[in-house]
Amino acid sequence: MKKIQIDILMTVHNGEKFLKQTVDSMKNQKFKNWKLIIINNNSTDNTSKLLNKFQISSKKIKVFNTKRLLKRPKVLNFGLKLCKSNYIGILDSDDIVNPNWLSDIEAIIKRNKKFGAIIGNYIPIDEKNKKLKKRGLFKIKQGIVNQSLSYTFPCAHSGSIFNGNILKKFKYPYEESLLTGHDWRLFLKIAILDKILFVNKNWILWRRYSQSLTAKNKIISKTDILRNLIYAKNSQLKTINRMKNNFMIIIQLFHLFKLFAIKKKINNFLLTFVLIFFFPIICFKNIFFLQFYLKQIRKL
Repeated sequence: MKKIQIDILMTVHNGEKFLKQTVDSMKNQKFKNWKLIIINNNSTDNTSKLLNKFQISSKKIKVFNTKRLLKRPKVLNFGLKLCKSNYIGILDSDDIVNPNWLSDIEAIIKRNKKFGAIIGNYIPIDEKNKKLKKRGLFKIKQGIVNQSLSYTFPCAHSGSIFNGNILKKFKYPYEESLLTGHDWRLFLKIAILDKILFVNKNWILWRRYSQSLTAKNKIISKTDILRNLIYAKNSQLKTINRMKNNFMIIIQLFHLFKLFAIKKKINNFLLTFVLIFFFPIICFKNIFFLQFYLKQIRKL
């Protein structure tokens, strides 16, 4: 069997605070046949100096720079073009990876010749590496999780491994119009073509804090979730769970309802209230009203 090699893609913008911890966790991997491709997205702090030191200290680390600040999906698509191995992993610049991550992945690849992606479990942590309480409506069992993706995203994007041959089927693997939901959308696209394996091992310490992209853009985050739920509803997924999909749509609408109330966005608040009231009647089968709603709240 040909020796397995894995490229790990990391994007970073002004990430000096946690970057060394993250890179050190990669260096501590028991599996050694990896390369770390880092895209420096126009950082203005000491990130560039740190990255230069990492690149000089290890032939396994390659750093590339963007000419201007780009949205993360665009940076990820740029980075994927620089990854040449058959298997590509994602590691966020503020997360910490378990030393067994890639050795576990190697063993899984040897047992499963055909898959689109492998995802693992995670432990949420704060800025001081303190473990946080994990939240989630649904418990996901180990195995193939294509069905689960139709109503939830059961993992952290960081720590995922993709089959490079699957990624080649998409001109732009990451949907660049989505600010926070691009990772889930990619998994939905892959799920149409091949199986996605969930491994119930805590490979990633996933950092959650107030300055994260999702935390700072709660309304956009919720609308991106809605867009992905609509995509799942419209997709060719053979095993889509429509009942849970509809339930999650209502949950996201309720979150938006509260956010618009807090921010005193009256027109959006009223439009969301009307949709929540009528959704069980007119929207279970016809998603036109949801699509119309998303267009309107972006205009208002």
